[in-house]
Amino acid sequence: MLYRTHLSSTLWGLIQQATPETLQSADPALAAGHQMLCDGSPEAALAAAATGLRQNAQDPAALLLSADAFTAYGRRIEALDLLERAVAAQPQSPGFQLALAQQLLTLGRAEEAQLWLQRALALVAEGDVPSAARLKPVLLERLAQALLASNQLEEAWSQLQSEVSEYPELDELGADLLLKLNRPLEALPLAQAHAQRAPSAKADELLSLCHFRAGDQTSYAEMLRQA
Repeated sequence: MLYRTHLSSTLWGLIQQATPETLQSADPALAAGHQMLCDGSPEAALAAAATGLRQNAQDPAALLLSADAFTAYGRRIEALDLLERAVAAQPQSPGFQLALAQQLLTLGRAEEAQLWLQRALALVAEGDVPSAARLKPVLLERLAQALLASNQLEEAWSQLQSEVSEYPELDELGADLLLKLNRPLEALPLAQAHAQRAPSAKADELLSLCHFRAGDQTSYAEMLRQA
């Protein structure tokens, strides 16, 4: 499960929302190509990316758009190669490292994804990333997911434990992790905070599960009545 579902399903959109300065200088034709991809035309996006790459074979934005287009065609390994080239072209960009890690996660290569996410977090920690407040929780969430995929639950929680108070968007993932670790009493306040901040049927389901697992049958029954 990936928690920040409001983020775009394309890697371009993910970067644009999490760290907008990464693509700020991209050719407008590439941004238009991304929009065409979102509108269901990967061939037009690929053509726009190809034009960009003819002008500069190491243009990271063009490589990113190509990767998105290849992914749309189901050619994920070729997309991964393009993302590796984009990271090589911009080795100090946590945004492109996030995109590469996301693709690795999609391919089930969680341990490799962890390495790139840790590198991106290290760059954010250096303090030169304008969108750090937006980017850091996304990186932490993806890192926790990568650790979960490797069955490293304790390590996943240790990555989030000191951050959830600063980044409330991590409450849902933190509560879910603590439930998996059989620590429902610690999960409960995070689930409550998440349900208040982002009310939904899914948030209520998580909260009711925390009440049940914590042994609070009264609250659990009350939530069932209200459902």
